[in-house]
Amino acid sequence: MTTLLATASPAVAQEVEVTPEAREKFRAGVALIKDPDGARYEEAYIAFKAAYAISPSPNMLGNLGLCALKLERDGEAIEAYSKYLEKGTGIGDDERKQIETDLATMKSTLATLAITVTPPGATVIDKRQRASGSPIRNPYGPLAQGANKLGLRAGTHEITVSAPGFVDQTLTVELLPGQTVEKTVTLEKPAEQPGPGPGPGPGPGPGPAPDTAEVDRPVPVYVWVTLGLTGALAIGAGVTGGLALANKSDFDEKNNGSNPQEAEDLRSTGQALNITTDVLIGTAAAAGAVTLILFLTRPEVPVEKTGRLTLPVAVAPTGTGAMVFGAF
Repeated sequence: MTTLLATASPAVAQEVEVTPEAREKFRAGVALIKDPDGARYEEAYIAFKAAYAISPSPNMLGNLGLCALKLERDGEAIEAYSKYLEKGTGIGDDERKQIETDLATMKSTLATLAITVTPPGATVIDKRQRASGSPIRNPYGPLAQGANKLGLRAGTHEITVSAPGFVDQTLTVELLPGQTVEKTVTLEKPAEQPGPGPGPGPGPGPGPAPDTAEVDRPVPVYVWVTLGLTGALAIGAGVTGGLALANKSDFDEKNNGSNPQEAEDLRSTGQALNITTDVLIGTAAAAGAVTLILFLTRPEVPVEKTGRLTLPVAVAPTGTGAMVFGAF
């Protein structure tokens, strides 16, 4: 659908004075439509709207209607073209015929979206994917309180409603020719993030903290036992080691060939003492490692709140007898 471009200088309609500012904006709109890189209808539409707001001459509505038609703002295009044909001056026969054709086509595909939005003052972005070319995207608003009727071309429209301080809402609307669809949208504020709670008010402070059980890590009896065993093994290794050294001295003294049998007996005794000493040393080292592990992994136990502290008492063997550990 096309229409003829109005002249760059709009004729002065009866009783409407076109100010220099309005004339300048109108000429800017015409230049945008004639852009060598392609008509810039969205920017031209804004320029024509501004010119008409300053000087509402009906002769400006022909170009305003053209831009609204190209942007698929069919409701506005029908209104602008109808008023232009009714009140405009200097309209040629060919131009009038083309506009009447465009009007008939738009009216046959026009649908109406009656949208009520809370809070008032919200804006709407209407997006429709055309069968060919880039999608059409039109802003409307701010919306007034109550139902706002938008004349849109039939098809599938993605409607996004937004307002400062509220969460956007998007809905998809299928519009058929001649149909009126009513929608009500209530925008919601974003969920508040939890912040720090208020401080304590006047009055007495918080009471005493609840009792917490005191715990201790006493040394269990089995740790003392393995410790005593380690000591006993170490002492035993020392004793057998000393005996082995003494036996070595005797062997050296007898190993002069005067009494081979006695020297051989001392050799055998020395070997047995050395083996016993090595075994005792290895066993003592292993027992010491076990003792350390048991000590480090001993469990916690609650402390009984009594008038005196009771510690465990243990008896552990040593190399020369037994030792008592603990306190009373």
